Amino acid sequence: MKTRKNKILNILVITAIAGIITLLAACSDVIGIHFSGSGSGGSSSDVPDVPGGGSSFPPSYYTNLWSDSWYWDGIYSYGEEAWYSFYAYAGNEYYIWWDDGYDGSGSASMGVKVSAYSSNGDNIFFKAENGYYSPQHFYAYSSGYIYIKVEPRYNGATGSFAIAYNNSGYRPYY
Repeated sequence: MKTRKNKILNILVITAIAGIITLLAACSDVIGIHFSGSGSGGSSSDVPDVPGGGSSFPPSYYTNLWSDSWYWDGIYSYGEEAWYSFYAYAGNEYYIWWDDGYDGSGSASMGVKVSAYSSNGDNIFFKAENGYYSPQHFYAYSSGYIYIKVEPRYNGATGSFAIAYNNSGYRPYY
């Protein structure tokens, strides 16, 4: 019983912290997370849209992710998106997970689309919609930063979601 109460308390604390971070980001005109799309694929000629418009890459602002740690965030304005990043080392396989309103734990309120890009803007996967039970994954042939874009699954949608990555292949615990 105590373990269940601790898990619930941890989720509440994480959600509160995510809300504070989201508020601070909005007040500072900083967008920290981006997701896009449905499905995988895309070609390396698809240049990702980056914060502030245009197509310069990598994005000028993003939130760094830590391996095996869920990052709770939200999109609360029309047209908003979020960008994340982590460093991938050559020779490792990486898994990207997300918890959203359609495929997840039931804690998130919005469906998202997620895309991932290498540091030169090449697509790793494009506009994937499901990532909680079946994460997107890739093999890093060279070391470099990975950029993840998160956006609403449906135009104009708002709400909360979470994202995480690791190289173990096991979904991180909350």
